[in-house]
Amino acid sequence: MKIAFDQSPLFNENKNRGVGKYTYFLKLFLEKTTDLTLISFKNDEKIPSCDLVHYPYYDPFFLTLPLIKRYPTVVTIHDLVPLIFPEEFPRGLKGELKWQIQKQSLKSVKAIITDSENSKKDIIKFTGINSDKIHVVYLAPLLTNIKITEQEIKDFKVKRHLPDKFLLYVGDINFNKNLPNLFKALQINNCHCEERGDEAICLVLVGQSFLNNKLPEKTQLDNLAGNLLINDRLIKLGGLTDKEIKILYQLASIYIQPSFYEGFGLPVMEAMSSGCPVVCSDRGSLPEIGGNAVLYINPDNLQSIADGIVKILHLDDRSRQYIIEKGKIQASKFTWDNTIQQTIEIYKNIIK
Repeated sequence: MKIAFDQSPLFNENKNRGVGKYTYFLKLFLEKTTDLTLISFKNDEKIPSCDLVHYPYYDPFFLTLPLIKRYPTVVTIHDLVPLIFPEEFPRGLKGELKWQIQKQSLKSVKAIITDSENSKKDIIKFTGINSDKIHVVYLAPLLTNIKITEQEIKDFKVKRHLPDKFLLYVGDINFNKNLPNLFKALQINNCHCEERGDEAICLVLVGQSFLNNKLPEKTQLDNLAGNLLINDRLIKLGGLTDKEIKILYQLASIYIQPSFYEGFGLPVMEAMSSGCPVVCSDRGSLPEIGGNAVLYINPDNLQSIADGIVKILHLDDRSRQYIIEKGKIQASKFTWDNTIQQTIEIYKNIIK
């Protein structure tokens, strides 16, 4: 099989996001598969001669999927967040026109891959595509094989001036991530810490967006943090290696994902596989991914978020270890071997 693979997300704003990681690792593992030949191209280039084309990314408001297709086509739709929250992602007339073109273009693909059953339901709802054409192929932890020594962990903690206990969030700052409510819940929790005589907890935020002063969302979050008087409780990190991010998962007291919606929730998976207890939202695909191994909170309810943080922070050593082991077991159900095998099986069924 000759597979033409669109590697565009590796060269645009998506390269440091989940979409970029999916594209990178899918391409890497497919290239190691002996029974197919992967030919990479970018979406502004002519598609090379092939048996099948795979677009690993789909945006409803940008022309990421061509309307006319010369070859059998597979597309990965990670989520449809802009359609789920239209007030927060206004499309305008041009966006609406592009959405209609993109929706029409989906009708002629041979298969759609998506990250979760929850995302599959959304795709059916918004596009009307027959469910038989949509295949759920779960992602998997990416940091599993990275080895870290105790000395590396200690050195990184000193280098980044990290406290003994902290919350961790890894990701973007889009509306669906619900960071304003996380900031407010942090303030509530830290006020209660003062009442109890406990030390206020810090929140470590990992992602390039937290350091990008050109983003209006970043400015809004900075202003909110100032109003809530929590700036001294926030530690913003960017430009980290995969090893450094794994170290953070191992150092953190809690990984927290308060999202209104996730198409998958890769950081939740990474945290569980790295041995970090998880507090996350009960929305979108997160219950599908976290199973019974995480503590769920209501992302609309500030007290629910604050209470979830307190509950995990106050676990005794035995209870904490129990939830860590449950997380590792849950994460082990998701592997890249399965991801690749299922993807190749979809290819084969199309061109058999």
